[in-house]
Amino acid sequence: MAVIIPPPPPLHSILVSLQPPEFLPPPHQDHTTISRSELDKWRESMTRAIHQTKELLELGSSEGKELEEVEKISLAEGLARWETRNLFGEQELEGWILPAEVTEQINELLSTKLPPPSLESLKPIFSSSAPAQISMSSFRPLSKPIISDEVAPEREKWKQRAGWGCWNILRRAIEGLDPAQPPPFPLLLPPLLTLMDDPDPIFRLRAQWAFYSLLEKTKKASLSGSSDIKRGWGGKWLVQTGIGALFFKSLNTSLHLPSPSSLPQTLTNHLALTELLYPMNSQAKTDALDELIERGLVGTWIYRTGGEEGEGAREIATWLRGGELVRVLGDLGTVRVLGIILPSLLLPLGTLSPTSPRSTVFLSDLLQAISVFLVATLKVAPKRVAAWRGKVFNGLGRLWVAVVENEKIGGELTSTALSLKQQISQILGLLAQSYPAFLDEVKAVASLDPSIFEGFVESIPDTRLDVENKRNPPKCV
Repeated sequence: MAVIIPPPPPLHSILVSLQPPEFLPPPHQDHTTISRSELDKWRESMTRAIHQTKELLELGSSEGKELEEVEKISLAEGLARWETRNLFGEQELEGWILPAEVTEQINELLSTKLPPPSLESLKPIFSSSAPAQISMSSFRPLSKPIISDEVAPEREKWKQRAGWGCWNILRRAIEGLDPAQPPPFPLLLPPLLTLMDDPDPIFRLRAQWAFYSLLEKTKKASLSGSSDIKRGWGGKWLVQTGIGALFFKSLNTSLHLPSPSSLPQTLTNHLALTELLYPMNSQAKTDALDELIERGLVGTWIYRTGGEEGEGAREIATWLRGGELVRVLGDLGTVRVLGIILPSLLLPLGTLSPTSPRSTVFLSDLLQAISVFLVATLKVAPKRVAAWRGKVFNGLGRLWVAVVENEKIGGELTSTALSLKQQISQILGLLAQSYPAFLDEVKAVASLDPSIFEGFVESIPDTRLDVENKRNPPKCV
């Protein structure tokens, strides 16, 4: 007897399952009151709805009964709400995390089976909260922002149940925009600027994801030809209208928020916007990078360092080790800012010990970031690296001692902590490349306590002696 497979439920039933559940509190409120049974039931319902969506699309394709475009867009909007696994940011509640295989299926459906969501669907959420800094008629910055005496919670619909996941819909809609058509700024700017300027860091972080998609889309359009600028795509348009300045203002504010969670993406977006708006080697680009470094990096680092709990410093170190800033600065630009950034990277080396996996990873990120900056500087200005050898050696030596002492007291080091010695040796090798006689200075220090500095000198890569440098040693800073 043949097994009869029931058809998937109608589209309306699936869309209802994809709506935020009734027990869902607003995204910015505490979620610990949700019961485990409610969470488990919701997860099962979501998993079932996603499977049913896939079946509905496959069935329509096999029987020649494709869904209409508007129906597919509705499905895309419903699925996009739940695409992000980390739904609550720092207030993440374990039960809300969808299984990885479910989020992968959502991504596959959105990327291959469905059209992008429509920005039109966001109008009801943001229609009552127009951005205060732009004109809704011309979509240009206002000379004086409209400041309201109070913000009515009922106007912030993106913070209510109905607005849940609107940031994902916005990002997916931006990714689906056609560069051959003028950008729909009347639909795009209100939700984007509203989320980017929200006082809650969580919403600013969600906006950064969408903003990065816009930067990538604009970059591709700009590279395709001058006609794209006429259509509204391109960095020149953002400069001429003043919208780019508004984006910079929002990004600079986000760099100083109490929560560090949005720092890496905000820093990345700041760099991408700078590259998009300003020509290479221009004074405007230099000024923008200086502001990012002095206010966003050094200023943020100073006020957020707090020993092992310096979350802001931790986030910055992780971001710097990737080398994106050095790439945008170029070798000469890196030389110019070396004296600004290097002291902040060296400072924790003398105050932290690798006594936990958390501090060890932080120290490893710091060492990698130092290496990235020194390598770039060594290419064009080796004497600048040599001039910093005293302060760099001081920080590295202190860290070496901390690692050895932790080993002597029986501390349990992770594999990352054990590799700190290797990273220290590599940086000392860079200093030796800039001034080979530096090895003699290292040997003199190591001889003071051979038990502590065992293997210290031997681990440094040997370099060719530079007679001129030995004769005229660079002055330390």
